[in-house]
Amino acid sequence: MSKLPLAPEGWRPTIVVDTREQTPLSFSFPSIIGTLPTADYSVSGLEEDFAVERKSLPDLFGSLTSGRDRFRRELQRLLAYPFRRLLVIGSEAEIAQGMSRARGMGRHPLGDQFAGLTLGDSQLVS
Repeated sequence: MSKLPLAPEGWRPTIVVDTREQTPLSFSFPSIIGTLPTADYSVSGLEEDFAVERKSLPDLFGSLTSGRDRFRRELQRLLAYPFRRLLVIGSEAEIAQGMSRARGMGRHPLGDQFAGLTLGDSQLVS
């Protein structure tokens, strides 16, 4: 992996949206469709260094329950990127609704799922 370069003055990134992304985000920057080995978004020319995996709240919940093994593999692949992010999409109301449902159950189950998610020596969420 290369060290991320400094962008020259006036440079505008072109966002690469993976071909498998079903409902792509819209950007104020130019974007292109491309095949990414990992993640949903990258930056053209930095595909080996920059990766963003996007999850909606329902998708995240599914990834932490029935799809946990697949999600763990996705996160393991993300660890290879110098710049890597998991972008969770949801409104404050959706998050609050999920939290209020869990209040009667003690600790928040999604938080428990995150806290226990580790990959070898790499703690992804503490």
